Amino acid sequence: MSTLSKLIPTTPSYELTLPSNQMRIEYRPFLVREEKILLIASESKNEKEILRAMQDVVAACTFGKLDVSTAAMVDIEYLFLKIRSKSVGETAKPSVKCKKCSKVNSIEIAIDSIEPVSKDIHNKSIEISKNVIIEMRYPRITDIEKVQGVKSDAEKLLNVIAICIEKIHTTDNTFVAKDLDSKEIIEFIDNLTQSQFKMLSKFFETMPQITKDVSYTCKHCGSEETVHLRGVQDFFS
Repeated sequence: MSTLSKLIPTTPSYELTLPSNQMRIEYRPFLVREEKILLIASESKNEKEILRAMQDVVAACTFGKLDVSTAAMVDIEYLFLKIRSKSVGETAKPSVKCKKCSKVNSIEIAIDSIEPVSKDIHNKSIEISKNVIIEMRYPRITDIEKVQGVKSDAEKLLNVIAICIEKIHTTDNTFVAKDLDSKEIIEFIDNLTQSQFKMLSKFFETMPQITKDVSYTCKHCGSEETVHLRGVQDFFS
């Protein structure tokens, strides 16, 4: 062992509970090598590269114990927030635009105050009729990447719903989504009633999310404002 290797300090570790499945996971602060990954991705201004960098850092800082390729996006975001908090500071300072005067303000948020929020009525199994139950899973980073090029919000929602269906149970059969052609799933969704489609949409509206309402006073016009932040990138914009 070299002399320098003996000088490397011990990195502290912490634990948290993942919002998607209540699993306990150990994590550590990111190191200089991981911060470089984040800085390069941030400078690129490319959303896909930023997401991948966040995923890579979370993988490294959870000691390889979390499969980031299948982890829910909300788990990756929550872990990244906590890892960043322990690495470079416990506050985030996003820039937000005043609704009244349209000028930009920098606001300060304690990262430890940011917790996953989910609505009371939330279920992964959705009974859309007496004979059909749909099992859903939470979106992953790879799912978000697949719909990044879709411009229509309606089409984007349709695609995310199709991607996040795991199983379709009927009275006689269970269909596993990964064994079906994606066109079959889209066709199945296209033939739902509006009320059935809303049941699936509600799954995404009520699932755990990294979100926070922040009140501030505009430093330019004095207006009292509240901004709704959602997703990790909103907190570091």
